[in-house]
Amino acid sequence: MFAPPTVVALLLGLAATPGTAAAATPAPQPYVANPKPAHTVLGPGDSRTAVRVKFAEGAPVRLRDGRLTGPADAPAVRAALAAGTVSRLFPQSEQELADLTAAARRRSGRVQADLDQYYRVALRPGTDPAAVLDALNALPVVEIAYPEPLPAPPPGAAAARPARPGTTAATPNFADRQRYALPGDGIDAAFARTVPGGTGRHVRVHDIEYGWHVNHEDLTKLTAPGAMVPQGRPSSSFESHGTAVMGELIANDNAFGVTGLVPDATPQLTNVGTTTGHNVAGAITTAARALRPGDVMLLEQQMNTCGGGYGPVEWEPATYDAIVAATSAGIAVVQAAGNGNQNLDAPCNGNPFPRGKPDSGAIIVGAGGAGAGQKCSPPRQKLGFSTYGRRIDVQAWGECVVTTGSGDLQGGADTVKYTARFSGTSSASPIVTGAAAALSSIARERGRTLRPTEIRDILRGTGQAQVGTGGQIGPLPDLRAAIARLQAILAAEGR
Repeated sequence: MFAPPTVVALLLGLAATPGTAAAATPAPQPYVANPKPAHTVLGPGDSRTAVRVKFAEGAPVRLRDGRLTGPADAPAVRAALAAGTVSRLFPQSEQELADLTAAARRRSGRVQADLDQYYRVALRPGTDPAAVLDALNALPVVEIAYPEPLPAPPPGAAAARPARPGTTAATPNFADRQRYALPGDGIDAAFARTVPGGTGRHVRVHDIEYGWHVNHEDLTKLTAPGAMVPQGRPSSSFESHGTAVMGELIANDNAFGVTGLVPDATPQLTNVGTTTGHNVAGAITTAARALRPGDVMLLEQQMNTCGGGYGPVEWEPATYDAIVAATSAGIAVVQAAGNGNQNLDAPCNGNPFPRGKPDSGAIIVGAGGAGAGQKCSPPRQKLGFSTYGRRIDVQAWGECVVTTGSGDLQGGADTVKYTARFSGTSSASPIVTGAAAALSSIARERGRTLRPTEIRDILRGTGQAQVGTGGQIGPLPDLRAAIARLQAILAAEGR
């Protein structure tokens, strides 16, 4: 017999090991199993050709020579899985996953999901996925089985406008148009850069994304050895999207183009698309193994939630558990809320989002107006497409963002394109990532590694309040106020 989740929580719970953070570590949270649906109803974002299954915590299930062993070798399980081919969901080895979750548990004291209990089942043509899922969910050894999420478009893009004709003229300096970096309607990254560590030099910022133009003239650090941390064999798409995201974050501080919010941070990239499929959860564990406590991971993804529109990717159980492992390991995870205008407080999303599970520790970002200075929507008001709810922590500009890529501001080859119209929770999330990275780097300058929840609490508690109605997307970070709060904390600790 395998131990139920509550017993596993007691067996695996360990006291948090002392780290560089001086503040008290939150009390450990038990593992909470995913609730099973009474009956499978496939939605528009669900695959009809593949499903995912997580076996119960404590069940000694392993894949050996293409066959599941242990309780999963029972006749009822074999019958339910007979309609497809089983493979492990996460790309890491059993030992690598065990090492990742053990380190996360030691650092945080939080009981981790056994990520090696997740499997993918590629269904044979003509198979009814709902019937397979219902059969799996009827088995006690299965914690949850669900449709594989279909790849969703990125949560925003540059406006669909024709690129200007190419030119051989030198690229102008567009930095004065990056008002999201300034005080007032922006986050005041300009002030953060005057504070030791505030340019991000002590942290890595890691983008999980579809693709990038890594040879862009203003993103030279993307070609450095180690910048690409691949998941499997990458399959790239939406390269202009990733280029715009990285321009907001780490574009070179030079006399042309744009300047990143944290230009001295070390960038890293991991692909969600591979030659064998789309795997956000696997990208997170791939990235987490390359990062250190205090680094920042950005999830530039969205997915269909229970309301049928786009919301945060932690809605998917495997992705949620991977995020928990990353934040428990000390990595700040920033997640786009999605562009579906979904209410995360709706009953079908669980209370709280997602599925009534404990807080993942991630920072979830909504999209707000950029302000009259950009001839855009009123500042800090929820934009109509932004997903909202109590789980949304902070907001940033979801429109009118000047950055690399696309070509409506400057056209030509992909290596010299710039845009003034990057948008969505896609443009908002890198702004918050930049704020988190600046804050973390300043703390490291003073010998302190902030926990992910500390970064979130400071940004949320010192930001400029949301304006208007339409659902909660939280305040806009204010780095000047956030740094003052951080400095007070450090001074109280004698740093």
